[in-house]
This record gives sequence, structure tokens and C-alpha cells, in this order.
Amino acid sequence: MERVMQVYNRAKNYAMKKVDLSGPELSLLAEAVRHPGETLQFLAEKLSLTLNAASDVVASLVEKGMVSEKGPKGGGKKKVRVSVTKKGRVTKLQASELAWMAFARALGGAASVAIAVAGLINTLSSILDRWRPVTVPELPPDPPAPRKRAKKRKAKAKKKARA
Repeated sequence: MERVMQVYNRAKNYAMKKVDLSGPELSLLAEAVRHPGETLQFLAEKLSLTLNAASDVVASLVEKGMVSEKGPKGGGKKKVRVSVTKKGRVTKLQASELAWMAFARALGGAASVAIAVAGLINTLSSILDRWRPVTVPELPPDPPAPRKRAKKRKAKAKKKARA
């Protein structure tokens, strides 16, 4: 298992180099894709980073055009919201795809097919993460069950009809 993790880490490093991202940048970008419009504080906590470290990573991603930040003036870093740009989404997907494909090539054989399929599934799930599930409005409550009196009236009406 240790060997497999080494191969995966090499594949991930290869992908990061190809898309020109550092480990923290890719991690923050991935979290920002999973949690669109979240605050910088939320992302920092998710990644176990200090607020200053997360702010530096976001500044680097803003420079590269992969995320944008919005926040109230004078609101401080905690309230800044981070959104991923189209370029950021594409780059994240490219990094994912490159890492999975490099991992599959490194393993070779039948395992590479399984890993390639897993990579495609991972990529598709990343794409689907962008769409929020449609919320269905609550349905009105079911009508009340018919009362016994109505059944008795029907029975009496049938008796009268027979007579």
C-alpha cells in the first residue's frame, strides 16, 4: 500500500507541475469548487490552515485568475467569500485528470484500466458538484381520510335504492 501511495503522490506532483499549482493552491482550489462562495475562514478551517496562510494562497490564485474574492469593505479576512472562475474549474479538472492518468500509467496492466475509470468517475463527480440539486417545493398534505359517517350514509343510500 505504501508503494501505491508513493506512485499516487508522484502522479499528483506531476499534475500540479503541469498546471502550475502548488499543493496548498490545488487543495484550496478543490475545496472552493466543492463549496462555492464560502468564506475564507471556512476554507482555512477545512484545510487546517491559518487565516493568513489561506489568505496568501487565495491571493496567489487570484493573481493566476483562478478565483475571485468578494467581501464587505473593512470586514476583515474572515468574511471574504471565495468563488472559482471558469479558468479555476478547468485547471482543477485538468489536474485531476492528469493525476489519475499518470497514476494509471504508473501502475500499468489491468489496474490501469480500473484507475482510469475511477479517474473518469472522479472527474464526472467534480463536474456534477457544480450543479446544486433542485429543491422540490413541499407538497400539500394529503386530504383527510373519509369519515365513518360518510360510509354509513352510503350504506343507507344503497339500502333505500334496493327497497
